[in-house]
Amino acid sequence: MSPGHDETTRAPAGAFKPLCDRLMPPLRLRTFFQPAWLPGLASLLLLGLMARVNRVHGTTGDEPHYLVMMDSLVRDGDLLILNNHEREITRDFFGEQLAPHLSHAAPDRSLHFPMTALLLAPAYALDRHDGVLLLLVLLHACAVLWLRAALIHLGIAPAAASAVAFVWLLTVPWSLMALQVYPDSLGLVLVAAVLRLLVGKRKPIVRTMLTGLLLGILASLHVKFYPLAIALLAGGIWLGGVRRAWPVMLFPFLLVVALNSILLARLYGSFWPWAPYGSFASHGAGGSLLLGLPAYLADLQYGLLPQGPLWLALVPGVVVLARSRDRGPRGRFAWVCLAAGLIHLLAIANTRLDLFGWSTAARNLTVAVPVGVAIAGLGLQATWRRRGFRWFWALLFVWQLALLVVYQFDWWGRYKLPTLLARWLGVPRESVPSFFDYFHPDAPPDPGAWVLFVAFAAVAIILGVLGWRLGRLSPEDRAALN
Repeated sequence: MSPGHDETTRAPAGAFKPLCDRLMPPLRLRTFFQPAWLPGLASLLLLGLMARVNRVHGTTGDEPHYLVMMDSLVRDGDLLILNNHEREITRDFFGEQLAPHLSHAAPDRSLHFPMTALLLAPAYALDRHDGVLLLLVLLHACAVLWLRAALIHLGIAPAAASAVAFVWLLTVPWSLMALQVYPDSLGLVLVAAVLRLLVGKRKPIVRTMLTGLLLGILASLHVKFYPLAIALLAGGIWLGGVRRAWPVMLFPFLLVVALNSILLARLYGSFWPWAPYGSFASHGAGGSLLLGLPAYLADLQYGLLPQGPLWLALVPGVVVLARSRDRGPRGRFAWVCLAAGLIHLLAIANTRLDLFGWSTAARNLTVAVPVGVAIAGLGLQATWRRRGFRWFWALLFVWQLALLVVYQFDWWGRYKLPTLLARWLGVPRESVPSFFDYFHPDAPPDPGAWVLFVAFAAVAIILGVLGWRLGRLSPEDRAALN
């Protein structure tokens, strides 16, 4: 490398460069994606369009019940929701009156955790559901920029980092959950903000305190986020130097958790983080990794890969990280992301699944999307060196984009991809393979479910071998990627 050479000018220009160079030869994709504000602006426009679609179709699932909690906070200054249901407030959000979701521990309060309503209540006070959607649009556009900064810290060029961060906004579950009024949506934003703080350089004391504060809020959103929050807390302390970081980061985390426990005790009579459910068992214990892992990865209804195929980039990303010799801040940051993501996946996969439920694909993995993007970015950078795989990723992107567009027109198809496929192909619903069908005792076994899993496993092995061969990314390797 010649003296004074700017490494970023030789780094990958981002996804789909060959395709764009053929369609628009005068346009340099590297130059187009270089400005830091561009992915933020593109995300704002995309999320704005999606918010419009969301508003037209209305709320789904538990969203009306979170909005009722916000309405109670704004109108009455409390979380006693029965009087709000008596006013039939859910008709404004859902189009019909819904029965309240009441906690067994407190029959006059909601079954859902209150932190989401507390955080979004100011936006609700401004313009009800529209105000909440506007806030979520702004927050997730910021999350794209924060992820871009994390990818740059991992050695990915600014233009490529912009492209990867924006493209992953189109993937499942991010694209489907970004504007849903759920703890998962806010949790994703909090994790992206934590990653941005962990790679920052200025004001280390303030960054460390904010990291602990945000992780405390993440844990308070829902009991299922505790493993991820604790993993990121431990990783943040490791990255910041244990002696200097642990008291500054740990104290705000424990403070927020303690305050949330006091709030739960006042509302539900228990300090335990699962207090609204009444017991830990009712939260979802009793699942099985044998069912959970394949279902979360390859199930047509609930799986990550059929509806988010770009996540296959995780495989070479993990291999690249395993072969890397970087033990400095960059390498340790990548290991923290990988460990936190695996801990969350194992914790979620071992809980009871929503069999035959109206749930967005991989919804419970939403909060771990930012740490997954960091690893997937490494995998995409490594495999992008091979021309055949450039077209492979481009085809997967087209697949992902087609699903996203279809879901904007067929709103219910997003919850039942097998139903959507059967409707389009004229195939009876019962013959569409699903891991839920295969494992559920009330449904006949469908061996076809394993065909899809084996297909994804074969592609993952190929990507893993390629990542192994291209794993060690020295500065010279990164400079030669183009």
